Amino acid sequence: MLWIISNRLPFSVQLQEDNIVLKPSVGGLATGLHAVHDSQPFQWVGWPGIARDKIKDSDWDSLHDVLAKKAAIPVALTSQDIERYYHGYANSTLWPLSHYFLEKTKQYEDTWQAYVDVNKKFFDVLCRHIQPNDTVWVHDYQLMLLPALLRQTFPQLKIGYFHHIPFPSFELFRTLTHKKELLEGLLGADLIGFHTYDYVRHFMSSVMRILQLDRHLFTLPYQQRTVTVDAFPMGIDVQHFSSTKITPKKSIYKMILSIDRLDYSKGIPERLLGYEHFLQHHPEFHGNVNLKLMIAPSREVMDSYDQLKSLIEQKVAEINGKYGSQSWMPIWYLYQSFPQEDLIPLYQSADVMLVTPLRDGMNLVAKEYLASRHDGKGVLVLSETAGASHELSEALRINPFDVEAIGNAIAEALTMTESEKKRRHHAMMQRIQRTNVHYWVVNFLERLSHQRIDDSSIATLTFRPLKEIIPAWKKARKPLFIFDYDGTLLPIQSRPDDAQPTQKVYELLKRLSGTPSSSVAIVSGRDGKQLKQWFGHRPLFLAGNHGRTIRDPQGHEEKFGSPLPWKKDVLRILQRYMDEMPGSLIEEKTGGIAFHYRLCEPDMVAIRKGDILHTLETLKSRTTMQIMLGHKVIEIKDPSVDKGLAVRRIVEKVQPDFVLIAGDDETDELMFSALPNAHTIHVGQGKSHATYHVDSVEDLSTFLSSLFLK
Repeated sequence: MLWIISNRLPFSVQLQEDNIVLKPSVGGLATGLHAVHDSQPFQWVGWPGIARDKIKDSDWDSLHDVLAKKAAIPVALTSQDIERYYHGYANSTLWPLSHYFLEKTKQYEDTWQAYVDVNKKFFDVLCRHIQPNDTVWVHDYQLMLLPALLRQTFPQLKIGYFHHIPFPSFELFRTLTHKKELLEGLLGADLIGFHTYDYVRHFMSSVMRILQLDRHLFTLPYQQRTVTVDAFPMGIDVQHFSSTKITPKKSIYKMILSIDRLDYSKGIPERLLGYEHFLQHHPEFHGNVNLKLMIAPSREVMDSYDQLKSLIEQKVAEINGKYGSQSWMPIWYLYQSFPQEDLIPLYQSADVMLVTPLRDGMNLVAKEYLASRHDGKGVLVLSETAGASHELSEALRINPFDVEAIGNAIAEALTMTESEKKRRHHAMMQRIQRTNVHYWVVNFLERLSHQRIDDSSIATLTFRPLKEIIPAWKKARKPLFIFDYDGTLLPIQSRPDDAQPTQKVYELLKRLSGTPSSSVAIVSGRDGKQLKQWFGHRPLFLAGNHGRTIRDPQGHEEKFGSPLPWKKDVLRILQRYMDEMPGSLIEEKTGGIAFHYRLCEPDMVAIRKGDILHTLETLKSRTTMQIMLGHKVIEIKDPSVDKGLAVRRIVEKVQPDFVLIAGDDETDELMFSALPNAHTIHVGQGKSHATYHVDSVEDLSTFLSSLFLK
């Protein structure tokens, strides 16, 4: 079964004299998916447009029955939910930020909590209906947390997510106080779609910088899965618009059409200024042209929208007063909603279509106009910051902030030859016919259906359930626990010096080593002196510098390995790169050197990392050293010592009957392979030869603590 999940159902519910009335929605998603419902049946889940506290229980039950006949399931949202989640976090935080209006972005903890709660309400409704192997397609910014909620409960679910608005640049997205939770929410999906590659790039940049994930072209390894991110430009039902042939009423005016819902992202005041510039510099068109400005009401309860409406009406009156006459009004202004069927005659009559949003995810109006003008005689003036501009390059594309450019484009459109109009229209029509709404739906769902197959082909190993460790642990008389430190006992920190053990870590180690028969070892790439400073007062084995030094619980220390004649040359090389890479740092150890780049710009790392490794490999050809890659770190070390050798030496001393090893990166794989009979646990992302897996340091700590529960 396919489930479509969106904030709103494809129709609004109204109560008229105790009767339930459904009115179709006009939005692009509702229109687009309605067009493909026959070929791809699905169940739709969303808010029905009426607050739960505004409807009686009996009416709510009746609504369920009515919607069931429409293959729809309602989500009950209260008036407070709508105020705080929808008007609050969704449209006062995410919407303005995504459209680059930082000054309008408001962040309050109560609206964020409402956003979290409503996403959980959608999840709760879905839990009562979906099956583990169903396919779920989540839509838009109101439900960015839902994919992860679904993934946690239904790991086999196929989950797609589509973002219908722009995804902002990292510099803007980073200002959100809950940015990490939003990204983690989206990464619950198998396939994440955007309208353009610009939005893909911005999303990938934010994930790389905020979650410290590495990308591989259009994929992100995450929690033992591969998440694919790609662009899927949404289309329209071209056949519907092009086949509707209406004879438009003849007009004495050249008509310029502008259709938008009320929103500050649409650039309506700037558009009016551009039209005013046109009138000012082209008096020959006075009395011969008319701008039909149609604005649909939207979010009227929000003060900023009411202020915008007043500003627009003031500017319309000003232009009409300045340039109009008794026989001619430059602007016809209509503030009301129009059914889509009423728009087609307007599209067919308009000589020029003005689509000049300051920022827009796609903008389907531009495509609808082109499809409706089957005679090819209309001209589209299009903002270069609308997603549609990437596909419609033959339009007259303008900077929506450039008032003069808008005015000049209007003049060019009105004076364009008929052959040029048809040439441009033909090229754009060929494109939108190929990538229509049917193509958009089928393409996305086909990619989603294959995504899980792709996942299985790149999955490392099938990890076994952690609970299988418990019987062996209970039988053990002489257990040995071996841990890496960074990324295993403590989350990786941006700076190595910040990774000091917490009280929770000390308490866990104390519990694990609490009996005379138990042994605990920390085997780390950290310097042995550092480990001694942190853990020397505890009865632990401490192997520093990948086992170059091993200290037993009684304080006796052994040293292994060879001299490091290459150390000065490596330091000199890395110092040069550190100067060129702000945020990088060098950690000099007794047994080697670590070059950390966690704080560097990911794009800069992508450029420099290969160069660093090539230079080090050249040096390696002349001397004995080992280069290893960890989490955002390049380690250069003595090749005669490694963590595998270190754990073997510790096991020889302890002679345990149960060994548990936990680690998180490439250097720890040597521990896993060195003791094939041990219970090995991989922590975090990526491939591993370990038998078991946990997602995080916290999950490992929780599991280890559970071993002592009766």
